[in-house]
Amino acid sequence: MLATNCIEVTGGFAAQRDRVLEVITFCIDEMMPRKRTLDIEVKLWNCEKHEKALGQCLFVGDNVFQIDIDNKQDLYNLIVTTCHEMVHVKQYSRRELTEKYPLSFWHGKPYTDGRCYPWELEAWDMQRPLAHKYIKTYTDWSIRDIKVLDKRS
Repeated sequence: MLATNCIEVTGGFAAQRDRVLEVITFCIDEMMPRKRTLDIEVKLWNCEKHEKALGQCLFVGDNVFQIDIDNKQDLYNLIVTTCHEMVHVKQYSRRELTEKYPLSFWHGKPYTDGRCYPWELEAWDMQRPLAHKYIKTYTDWSIRDIKVLDKRS
């Protein structure tokens, strides 16, 4: 039997769940096309209010991830945030980013400078190009048009 990625999306509106699942699948195909052992649980909820973040990615271990995404975002930012968190999935699954509490390691080297973590810089650099490629490939909207759509679209 062939292994396959397991992705579960809960919370939010049905259209948001469908969109996030499609974006995650796109990101896996773009950044990790040979990965077939990812287990990703996504929760769409008002995490910005409670966690002070639009999204966050937790590496549980053995290619298991928990992602929280704020469901109060408009559609464009929902897509961008999902892409950002999927860059972190790539970093952890390829062992570019590892953690041994209380230290974080970037490409095997301990990193303690909290001013600008290189894994966050990479995620910020990659999120928009990924999101724009997804929008151009999988939707009928232009980037400009999608920025004004309601979050439930």
